[in-house]
Amino acid sequence: ENYLKIALSIPVLIALTLAMEQVIFSLNKNKIYIKITIFSAIFNIIAISLLIKNFSLKEVFFLLIFTELLLLSIYFIILKPVLLNFKK
Repeated sequence: ENYLKIALSIPVLIALTLAMEQVIFSLNKNKIYIKITIFSAIFNIIAISLLIKNFSLKEVFFLLIFTELLLLSIYFIILKPVLLNFKK
């Protein structure tokens, strides 16, 4: 019921993240992308392992949403100088 509504927001966030990743690739910032990806993967594996034992699936969904929002924020910080120069 409620789980489905929460879970359906995850693909939307992933789609936004993927779009920003493509821009990062096009700017040849592959090393930064790889570091961020490794960190977020390790973070997710550890956090999901801890949450699934002590909490429900709902908390895991919120963790995934948090991670995607964190990735979006990091990508925006990386792309901010490019976006500001694009407007000029």
